Amino acid sequence: MLGVEVLFPTSANWYSSHVADALPDGTVVVATNQVLTVLAATVRQVTSILPLRSRVTGVAISEDILGACCADRVVHAFRLKSLETFGTHKEHHAEPSAMVNVKGLIITGDKRGALCLWTPGAATKSVERMVPQKEAVISLAASACSTRLAVGYHSGTVALVSLESHRFYCFRLRAAVQALSWLPSSNGLVTACQDQSVQLWRLQSNAAEEEAIAECQIAPAAGSRDESKSWTSVCALSDALVLFSGSRGELFCWEESRQKPSRAAPIHTRPIFGMKAVGSDHVLTTGMDRFIVLWSVASGSPPQMKWRFCSLGGHVTALRVDANIACIGCGDNSLRVMDLMHREHRQHCWVAWKGLRTAVTSLAPAGTGVWGYGLQDGSFGVVAVNSSEGPGPAEPLCSRSHPAPVTSVCWLRFADMAEAVTADAPKADDDQTEARGSKKGKTKKEDKKGSSDDCRNLIQGLALISLSAGHKVFVTPVKGTTTTLQLQPLAGVAASPRAAVVWPLGKPSKGEEILVVAAMHKAGEATVESNSFQLFQLEGREELRCVAVVPAFRMQADGLDGGAQAMSLLGPKLGLWA
Repeated sequence: MLGVEVLFPTSANWYSSHVADALPDGTVVVATNQVLTVLAATVRQVTSILPLRSRVTGVAISEDILGACCADRVVHAFRLKSLETFGTHKEHHAEPSAMVNVKGLIITGDKRGALCLWTPGAATKSVERMVPQKEAVISLAASACSTRLAVGYHSGTVALVSLESHRFYCFRLRAAVQALSWLPSSNGLVTACQDQSVQLWRLQSNAAEEEAIAECQIAPAAGSRDESKSWTSVCALSDALVLFSGSRGELFCWEESRQKPSRAAPIHTRPIFGMKAVGSDHVLTTGMDRFIVLWSVASGSPPQMKWRFCSLGGHVTALRVDANIACIGCGDNSLRVMDLMHREHRQHCWVAWKGLRTAVTSLAPAGTGVWGYGLQDGSFGVVAVNSSEGPGPAEPLCSRSHPAPVTSVCWLRFADMAEAVTADAPKADDDQTEARGSKKGKTKKEDKKGSSDDCRNLIQGLALISLSAGHKVFVTPVKGTTTTLQLQPLAGVAASPRAAVVWPLGKPSKGEEILVVAAMHKAGEATVESNSFQLFQLEGREELRCVAVVPAFRMQADGLDGGAQAMSLLGPKLGLWA
């Protein structure tokens, strides 16, 4: 068990039905980029993380054997409890795209149609190869009795392979077979195709061969919808209960005794890729929305979410904690907002993406439920965060943008809150106009503007200081015009900003705050670089005046030999880290 209180794994991989697998005891393994993440469903925690050298394209567990196949064509086997290497092979000539684990027999299929059957730890290390069809394998499923293997191909072909005699029988569907699931009785197979059709097939045997006959259509094809990026997953919990997904992350439950499938409450907002049974009455799903969800399934009612686990999308680009709120910017142009005081905070998290055009590079809390942000494209703005309702949409503060990614944002108080409210109060004529206009009602455009104004009302009297390293420092009052802060030269050499932080020396309402900007001074390639800290103080209502320029060479004795790339405040009486 990992010794951490809160851990966010990377996002589960996409466009594969083999990105997750589970055991009846609640052990779950998820393929997350180049990592195998092991979770315990009973305690909702990540227990182990196993890094690999390439992107994981499939995982499968059975008893104490954990199998994984990767994009570099290597198939791995590990001991599940210790995660020690149990063996590897590289017999695939193309990237493996599907995997099952049949009681220690690891079967993988690749994009050229080859199937590799391998028993790690056996006396003979040879890998047996089969090629029923020379086309890309998308999905695999082994029957409950472990004697038959179903193979789904990109062309819509389904191959039923006997693991004892290696004979196979094929039948054809209309679209790529993205997921397969055997009924527990082993004489039925459920197929899910790219056209979003889900069908139940009954297998009948005669003296000559085995034949699949369509028994019923659980979900019809979508018709004219764009199928290029759609994905349909399926999981059969019993002979009369089948779960399948829709194009937008919907989870449906089909029961033989009911005419129409029931639909679960909307939890996933994007397509579901992984869908695996955890015991006989739970199902685990992973989706494009980066959520890992455990569902409780009972006959006669739609699936109920038992817990939801949030994962990260891409690398972390910004991280800030204020009071009980943690905000994490990710490389997928989203923001994770987490309430650390929530009773189920290990998996309780909101994902904000509306208004964020690029990745978040810097964050700054205003202390009023509003956070300032800076983006990779140079823009900046605010987002309201509520501990009970989560984050709202991101709102830009102005139309100006930095010429480079924003590397630092912080808040500076320009006026006392009471003064700001008085200054921004509407006049009598405006009140009468507003009263007359309220009778006519508000349009959607006005409602949207009103929500933005509500966010700004929480931070009246503040200004957002935003900085792009080596370029400019913008000062943007919440109610005012954005200006550029003029840095002071050092020994006649112009200053280039590197980082900024606000240092409260007294009462912020009385203007007793100092803006500290770390700057670099270098005239050209032939000159020696010098650095400084420049201190600015508010003078008047909206004017910042430089009160001191401290050369960095004075601090070299204390260990500051180069320019500051980032700064953090320890406290008003303790000082500054740079």
